[in-house]
Amino acid sequence: MKKFLSVLVAVTVIALSCLLPVSAGTATPSEPTGGSEIYAERTEDISVTYPADVEIPWNTEGDFEIGTIYAERMVIAAHKKVVISVTSQNDCALVGDGGSIPYTLGGADAIEFTVVNDTTVFPLNVNVAKEDWNAAPAGDYSDILTFTLSYVEK
Repeated sequence: MKKFLSVLVAVTVIALSCLLPVSAGTATPSEPTGGSEIYAERTEDISVTYPADVEIPWNTEGDFEIGTIYAERMVIAAHKKVVISVTSQNDCALVGDGGSIPYTLGGADAIEFTVVNDTTVFPLNVNVAKEDWNAAPAGDYSDILTFTLSYVEK
């Protein structure tokens, strides 16, 4: 039994030593050169930040910045771009029990990231006309903005 195990171990060692050189490239006198490919792969990785909930102080005149849209990570393919669209649930109006207060949304058009590591920051702002503030009864008013990311061809 000991002799059988010794022979089995010896055969296994010899078989493994024959397999090892096959796993790498070899050069011989008949084929003195060889080659190996070196490569890397970078996968697409996109993360965009958009504004959080924000309260607009009553009677704010002029543009009030509600936040910015920017890329935390922007790894895109050479022929692609990221487009962010912004839509308003109430067609750009703050709506409440007392009615609605129309506003204009600035900066929501042409939001595009076109290169890797794009550092462009897109500010968004709201502007309510003074007469619309003055005409609104007391109450709570709100709107919901939806941000949609599209990954498209350039």
